[in-house]
Amino acid sequence: MATGLLSAQNTQPNSAWRNWRVWAAVAGAGVVIIVVAAVYGHFSSGGSSSPAAEIRTPQAPVGQRASQILQPATARAATNTRPPAPAATLPQPAPGTQTRSALTATASAAPATSPATSPIPPTTPAAPTAPAGTPPPGPLPQDLAAVVAEAQQSEAKGELLQARVLYSQALAKAADPAQRAAIVRQAAPVGEKTLLAPRVWTGDTDVEQYEIQSGDVLANIGARYRIPYELIKRVNNLSSDTIRAGDKLKVIKGPFRARIIKSQFRLELWLRDAPVKVFPVAIGLNDSTPAGQYAVKLKQKNPTFYPPPALQGKMGIKQAGDPENPLGARWIDLGNHLGIHGTNEPQSIGKSVSLGCIRMHNADVELLYDCLIPGSAVEIAD
Repeated sequence: MATGLLSAQNTQPNSAWRNWRVWAAVAGAGVVIIVVAAVYGHFSSGGSSSPAAEIRTPQAPVGQRASQILQPATARAATNTRPPAPAATLPQPAPGTQTRSALTATASAAPATSPATSPIPPTTPAAPTAPAGTPPPGPLPQDLAAVVAEAQQSEAKGELLQARVLYSQALAKAADPAQRAAIVRQAAPVGEKTLLAPRVWTGDTDVEQYEIQSGDVLANIGARYRIPYELIKRVNNLSSDTIRAGDKLKVIKGPFRARIIKSQFRLELWLRDAPVKVFPVAIGLNDSTPAGQYAVKLKQKNPTFYPPPALQGKMGIKQAGDPENPLGARWIDLGNHLGIHGTNEPQSIGKSVSLGCIRMHNADVELLYDCLIPGSAVEIAD
């Protein structure tokens, strides 16, 4: 009897325990269902807690995204960026500084030439823009246009000596200053290649192949041909003054001359009737560079600057190599405190800024110095 009672008492707690476990399992399943439903609803509504989803950009409606994809790339960029700033207006070519194609277009007899096939190679940077009052060249007269066209054709075929002769003939015919300036710009690179390079062109009467004699020195050879000895070294790529008897040198029959056109801020180097080089320059403030005919008085390398009367008390003497020396690398004296020189302010080239002298880039004035001798003619024109 006692044993049966004990068994009955032990059975009741076990049944309760089993019931509790059942209810706990049911409750847990319900919680899982609720959590799953919540997560599903969160994802289906576009939300996410993953890092990758956090950095996504808001999505446009499907129709709008499709229209953007169908748009050209430029149109899509326009809808996603600020409106672009207005395009800068490109400057027009300077009067008197037309490209080959521009000048050819004015010559009815000249063949059309595109910039990509232009026979004239790039040269030194063009001189700064001339003042607005300088007129552009008009159409070339028929006879002049024919000569220019023939010169261009010779140049295109590599017949540079013939091209140089024809350009000189064209310049002799050109009366209009703007037309002359345009032709000079085309002719100068040809003159530079045929005269200032080592090659001696067959039939060129302006140069000679000179055989060095015993006892010769460069200075004496230069004096004989009326050119500086520095030009002989430059043309023949000599690294020193030492020469040997029997060797041959290209020498140019000088003298060279220079012409400065103030209104165009440019200096032209000529050998008789052939332009050889065109340089940009700076001139005097308030028209203080006097026009006229001059001759080179003397030349000096790495000059010392002595202040003229207008600057005495404001500037002191500046030795060669001093960064404050305004004369730069060379001084070519034209007399009466007027000269052509280098500069320590290259940004001033192309402007009216000096006390009257003509400023050049140092590399340019070194070349000019190597071409002119005392007595060389220098014209300054308005």
